[in-house]
Amino acid sequence: MTRFMSILLLCFGFAFGAHAAPQWTDLSTQEQAAFASLEQQWNTLDERQRDNLLRGLARWNGLDETGRQRVKSQFQRFNDLDENDRENLRTEFERFQNMDESRKQKLRDAYKEFKKKPEKEREKLKREFEEQRANKRESDKKDSDKKESNNNNNDSGNKDGGKNDDGGRDSGGGGGGGGGKK
Repeated sequence: MTRFMSILLLCFGFAFGAHAAPQWTDLSTQEQAAFASLEQQWNTLDERQRDNLLRGLARWNGLDETGRQRVKSQFQRFNDLDENDRENLRTEFERFQNMDESRKQKLRDAYKEFKKKPEKEREKLKREFEEQRANKRESDKKDSDKKESNNNNNDSGNKDGGKNDDGGRDSGGGGGGGGGKK
């Protein structure tokens, strides 16, 4: 009965936008077994993390062996990436998560269309995309270097605090030193 009430409360919480992710003691035995390595920190994880973990476990439990092998393969590919690439993927995923639903759906639809294309066409599109990305990174780097250079020039100004090499005396270029022809 308490499990039913918990589910009911969770459903109402989702419907009204306010719910609390379950504490460790609220997890089923199966969930506790799956997350045993997180037992000590479970209650300190933020609600979004706990919800994501629980949804992930539910998806995993719903997969057949082929699906599980596919996920394991994807996970291995992710782990084989260098740290910079993994961080870029995390950033892109977070960006995706923060998009409005209509934009997410457009991207999903575009990906489905991409997957329908013949392998050669997909490879061609991937190469073109990578070239565009490389060009954008190069352009962004040039812009960043230019901004940094401008900032350095603006910050440094005259490094000796506005004094000339002659100890601050005007060395004749203009006003009042009599160094020029008339």
